[in-house]
Amino acid sequence: MGPREEESFHYSYDWKPGGRLLVDNYNGSIEVTAWEQNKIEIDGARFASSRERLQQVKVDVARTADSVSIRTIPPSERTGNSGARYQIRLPKQAVLELIKSTNGSIRVHGIDGAVTLRTTNGSVRVSSIKGEVSAASTNGGIEDDRVTVTVSITAISPL
Repeated sequence: MGPREEESFHYSYDWKPGGRLLVDNYNGSIEVTAWEQNKIEIDGARFASSRERLQQVKVDVARTADSVSIRTIPPSERTGNSGARYQIRLPKQAVLELIKSTNGSIRVHGIDGAVTLRTTNGSVRVSSIKGEVSAASTNGGIEDDRVTVTVSITAISPL
């Protein structure tokens, strides 16, 4: 792997109990942890193989009265390695409407609401979740503090 450029980011907003979170990340891990404050804090880093490519990776955060939506926007040319990592803290009275990562793991801890998680080329780990959990991983394991599921992909060749 060649040189790697990185740039940290931080966002903080008031959070309404029962609010919804959506995250769409194309390359990198996502960690969501509950805490006892009525705000959401989004920390992370954008990364790329060069300074020029790093400037093309965008983090878009959109808010409404009852939701926060985070999206990593990749460079128009997808050559080279680039993406973003997220560490998100929010009140446990949250609904994780969809947390999605392509090529990255997802970890969630302490949420009381429903949780929907999807990843490709990464594992999913959930712990201390009180709401319903829907989790899917293509080419990765799924772990819950109540049960562990291992997903394996088998190539099937045509006859």
